[in-house]
Amino acid sequence: MTPDRDDERYPLSPVQAGMLFNRLNTPGSGVDIEQMIAGLPEEVDATALERAFCLVVERHAVLRTSFSWGGPGAPEQRVAAAVTLPFALHDWRGVPRAEQDERLEAFLVEDRRRGFDLARAPLLRLALFRRGADDTQLVWTFFHGILDGGSFVAIVNEVFDVYAALRRGEKPSAPAPLPYRAHIEWLEGELRAKAEAARAFWHARLEGFAAPNVLTTARADGAAPRGHGERAFRLSRGETARLRAFGEAAGLTLNTFVQGAWGLVVAASTGEDDVVFGATRACRRSSVPGAEGMAGVFINTLPLRLAVDAAASAGDWLRGVRERHREVRAFEHTPLADVLAASDVPGDQRLFESIIVFNERLMEAVMQAQGGAWARRTFRWIEQTNFPITLFGYAEDELLLKLSYDRARLEDDAATRLTERLRTVLAALAANPEARIGDLPTVAPEERALVVERWNDTRVDVPRDRCVHELIEAQAAATPDAVAVVYRDARLTYRELDQRADALARTLQARGVGPDTLVGLFVDRSLEMVVGLLGILKAGGAYVPLDPEYPTERLAMMLEDSQARVIVTRAALRAALPPRPGAEIVTVDLASAPARAEASSPAAGTPALHRAVAPHNLAYVIFTSGSTGRPKGVMIEHRNVTNFFAGMDARIGADRGVWLAVTSISFDISVLELLWTLARGFEVVVHGDG
Repeated sequence: MTPDRDDERYPLSPVQAGMLFNRLNTPGSGVDIEQMIAGLPEEVDATALERAFCLVVERHAVLRTSFSWGGPGAPEQRVAAAVTLPFALHDWRGVPRAEQDERLEAFLVEDRRRGFDLARAPLLRLALFRRGADDTQLVWTFFHGILDGGSFVAIVNEVFDVYAALRRGEKPSAPAPLPYRAHIEWLEGELRAKAEAARAFWHARLEGFAAPNVLTTARADGAAPRGHGERAFRLSRGETARLRAFGEAAGLTLNTFVQGAWGLVVAASTGEDDVVFGATRACRRSSVPGAEGMAGVFINTLPLRLAVDAAASAGDWLRGVRERHREVRAFEHTPLADVLAASDVPGDQRLFESIIVFNERLMEAVMQAQGGAWARRTFRWIEQTNFPITLFGYAEDELLLKLSYDRARLEDDAATRLTERLRTVLAALAANPEARIGDLPTVAPEERALVVERWNDTRVDVPRDRCVHELIEAQAAATPDAVAVVYRDARLTYRELDQRADALARTLQARGVGPDTLVGLFVDRSLEMVVGLLGILKAGGAYVPLDPEYPTERLAMMLEDSQARVIVTRAALRAALPPRPGAEIVTVDLASAPARAEASSPAAGTPALHRAVAPHNLAYVIFTSGSTGRPKGVMIEHRNVTNFFAGMDARIGADRGVWLAVTSISFDISVLELLWTLARGFEVVVHGDG
């Protein structure tokens, strides 16, 4: 074989350089390894087919290309004068069909893992599998850095045209193809001439976008399955037809619908309304004359930025998507690295982690449409990009979409959800292409039922007619002699706790405390703290915790804001209270003689406790930490607390035991440690200060 030039060398395109880098950086990953699997239901002359491939390889310099790197200069691509084409023949005609299928799939996996030595041409190989008398499978594997999708059909057609001529005994002939080097030479000049304009264009296009939309999760623990997964679906023929019809009237393509729908899925899945993903462009029409029939790599993947406007009609918004895609045409050859450099995204991050590769037809449909022997042949294509998520689209009569994803970055269930969301958006657009963007569903019905109904099906029976203190009273009646609260060397049984709280409650009611009355509780950690909590609730009031450790200014603000007119404290702390004009002070000291006297059963004539409080009345008001500048009181009702108790029963279980209470009553977790535990019969040990 004799090429036009012996051992020709020339630079790589930026896309080729990126593929070279990806391949060297991830050996054995299958990235940028392309596989065509052709089913040939015919008697195949293996010798003639191998010869046909050899003649096509001889005609096209890119098929004899390898790569050179690591020297002092930039990487180069090198065209070999002659190559030996790897061609393997496997005879499986005596092997059961199921085993043949298993063997073929295993071969494809290993073939991808094997990859290529990019420094040695050719970067392609062939394997022919005889499965039956008229059943042969051809596997053509090559490195994506020598051919893009625009070259596949032309090369395969040429091979089979030569093959047919050889079988007829004819000498194949065809004009010399336009060399790929012509595009590289043109591209170098194009990039130099437009460098500044391209930088300005992409800076303006991406200004303010500082981080990629994250759909995936890095799995560094090795627990995720290796390799790539795929999820695919077809939109119905009717839905596809409706999209086409609306598109023709509105100047939109199926590609536009897919881009818009994917943008809405990304937005819904990330919670962001400013989304960027990649769109792969053919980039042939803007190259040298004749580039559309040239073999080589022309494609480029560039960012498409969409702002999701919930108020816009879908038609208007999609026309904007189409316009933004068109505007890139003048700068569609810009290297992605230069685009990233012009953006606000840090250079060590991707601009996007998902891309769309859209094709007008499946390769199989294009080939079969030629009729004759082609109509019976089948074609399957396996390709893998270096992006975590690639959405392949095919504008068939039933729109076909395939989501290919890195299983180390995206779980299978998450990939399924993304495809179902995409199907849902496209079906909604087909049903009503003029709907408001904000009205389009972005969650599949099955997922919505799971999230909204099944995950929220947490309903349990709770005592709707009981207040917090009533639950503790019931526990005191059931286990009166059990230890309820311990503080250092002192302790109270449930009966003693209930009686002391009753005594305090009577005192508070005598001072006008009733439902929704806010009562300050200024106590340190002690038995009195627990008696004070329960006594205020029994009186019908809502306690406002006032931590003695808080600054005086904060305590004064809380008293002013709550307007508490009764404050419960210990005698030793009374002097530390901030001034509160008009407020009545009630002391609770269990060591005092009156407290001991009132601990017994109430004497004759002692007024009964009023029971006017109900589940909708306040139980407590806790002030926030003040992170917004000023603390705010959060009002919690009895029914909120009893509902919380039911949740804790389900999460923790209500088996009685000993519980160490360590949290300040100024924080909600104290409700679990003190009130839930007492309502469930625990022995609560109050951790002392210091």
